[in-house]
Amino acid sequence: MNKISARDLRKIYDDRTSIGIPATLAKWGISKSTLDHACRDKHARLSRKPVNIQNDIYVLANVRGIEAAMAKFELNHAETLAICGIVRKRKAAQKVEAIAAWVAMPDSRKSEIKNIIREGKSMIRDAVEQATGGLEAPPLDWYEEGRYWGELTIAEYSTCGKYSYFGWAVDVVRALPEEFAASIFGSSVAKFVEVINATESGRAGRRRSYKNKISSIDTQVVRRKRAPEAKMSGRYFFPPMGSQDIVAGISTYTLAA
Repeated sequence: MNKISARDLRKIYDDRTSIGIPATLAKWGISKSTLDHACRDKHARLSRKPVNIQNDIYVLANVRGIEAAMAKFELNHAETLAICGIVRKRKAAQKVEAIAAWVAMPDSRKSEIKNIIREGKSMIRDAVEQATGGLEAPPLDWYEEGRYWGELTIAEYSTCGKYSYFGWAVDVVRALPEEFAASIFGSSVAKFVEVINATESGRAGRRRSYKNKISSIDTQVVRRKRAPEAKMSGRYFFPPMGSQDIVAGISTYTLAA
């Protein structure tokens, strides 16, 4: 086993899948026990890849095909199949655990989580509407005091403001796996993430401009009509639990579904 290089190990692992065990033994002049040991070692190495990378490979292979995953992650066919199998097995185990956890959860907690999901969908749509007015780009006559198009105000989202309207939704969406967030909160999630990124990027840019004493003319404030007072009154939903508990509850709910 020590005589097999890492490069040859990859080829042997792939040959076992593509040409079969007898042909692989003959091609490489190794015994069945050596082949088994080599393949177990290779599988263990693949299992140790970071989970997020494994998941990315799995998603790409399922969405665009095995060849696309092989090309992007520089894997051979057997390696890609093995990683997909590892992820499927992990997902199956997670589902079993999640179902048990959801069944054991008090009904009151289940109701809270389902309500958070409903409110979160609505709030995420509202956040996008507030920031963009439903437009893909700011019209020339867009104006509102203190608002930049495509961004949220401090009251709507603040990293240091405990009660910013959409702050909890930002924390939850960022903590959830991307596929969970989209399946739970709907198609507005992608645009919501764009709005949050634009908000943070815009604020950082304006802080740099201020520190460098760049004229405010270089950072255009775009304006629009104010939202209805009910929207700006702070009467948005605030969840009865912290972001970590929400993420855990939503993850359990999604996996158990």
